[in-house]
Amino acid sequence: MRKTIKMTESSVLYRKIDELGLAGLDRTEAIAALQSADRLAESIYWVFEKFARVAAWMTPGAGLKHQ
Repeated sequence: MRKTIKMTESSVLYRKIDELGLAGLDRTEAIAALQSADRLAESIYWVFEKFARVAAWMTPGAGLKHQ
C-alpha cells in the first residue's frame, strides 16, 4: 500500500513540475531535487522500520509464553 501511495504522489508531483513549463536545466534540477527527497524519505522510513523491528525483538513477552 505504501508503494501505491508513493507512486501516486510521485506522479502528481512530476505532473506539477511538467505543468510549470520550466526550461530544460530548471526542470532537470527540480526532478533531481524530487528524486533526492524521495531517496531521503525512503531511507528515513527504512531506519524507523529497523528500529521498530529491534524494539519488537527486545520487548519481553513478545514471543510465545510457556506455562
